Amino acid sequence: MDADAEETRDDTFDLVLSHRAYMALLDPISDALQGKTRLIVVPDRSLAAMPFHLLVREAATAGTDLRDAAWLIRDILVVVVPTVASFDALRSRGARTKGNSFLGIGDPLIGAQRRGAQPYDCGVAPSETVLATALDANGTGNFQRGGAVDLTALANLSALPDTRCELQHAAGLFPENSRLLLQADATESKIKELSRSGELATYRNLSFATHGLIAGEGGAFDAGLVMTPPAVPSVEDDGLLTTGEIAQLRLDADFVFLSACNTAAGSADNEEGLSGLASAFLYAGARSLLVSHWPVYSDAATRLTSQTVSRLDADPKLGLSDALRLAMLDVLDDPASDQRMRHPAFWAPFMIIGEGAALP
Repeated sequence: MDADAEETRDDTFDLVLSHRAYMALLDPISDALQGKTRLIVVPDRSLAAMPFHLLVREAATAGTDLRDAAWLIRDILVVVVPTVASFDALRSRGARTKGNSFLGIGDPLIGAQRRGAQPYDCGVAPSETVLATALDANGTGNFQRGGAVDLTALANLSALPDTRCELQHAAGLFPENSRLLLQADATESKIKELSRSGELATYRNLSFATHGLIAGEGGAFDAGLVMTPPAVPSVEDDGLLTTGEIAQLRLDADFVFLSACNTAAGSADNEEGLSGLASAFLYAGARSLLVSHWPVYSDAATRLTSQTVSRLDADPKLGLSDALRLAMLDVLDDPASDQRMRHPAFWAPFMIIGEGAALP
């Protein structure tokens, strides 16, 4: 690597470090990758936290724009599976041919919407809200106290009205038998009721568009997805759908969108990679999931998940991982994308876990 390239880095993203990671992880097998269009990765521990598609294959030169970096995603599709055993199981499982099309859950009544849903114009550009596990403005929030969920802390998370646009758009791409659980209907009790009745297992595609918590963050003992908090908490419904509760759901879904932050993370530092929320949904019966590595911009989640679904709708033979890859490249190559959108923080956090409809 020449000295100029060694010193080159974008103001907000280290292209040099990304290239070094590529050289350490994939360059040793570069001969085996020649002519290949697909890379199947079974990551463990620390590698589970790294999106392989943002590796840079060539050393950056001075002034390299993020759009022009030699991202691995431009040359090869990366498919991630939790374990070698799950790889074999997912290949033999097969997709469903019957069932309801789509169930979307999101836009919980939290933050500015605690007392009721507020109007939101889906025709305007989505907000730049981060789907983060941020505490309340005073920094005093704690999501679980004494083993119980703190409803006030959950309710103080920022409202996500633009997620209703994301879910409505996705539902519109599935022509038959779609359903949305928004706002007052986006509750733990409703999801568990659908599971017990067997209706939840009839949906081929599920989407959760809300905040995600990882274990240990904000005092949370377990990873989970934030739902509309109940007026009175109970064992059935405390406003947080945890990994333990997700694993007990009855699913039979080809694809689950987890449009929330940190949904690829494990439940504890000493757990194997790709545990937590992702493993809980796979255990419950999901074949493939879209998850994120870090807190994501709400407008990024809306754009990338919507464009992934649109790609699948336009070409039913396209794999899920292929569709996500193309959606990411759409962002990178869009002349209207500004520097924020071209940054990996915007387009790179997502990945497909599981079969992805892209395994050989």
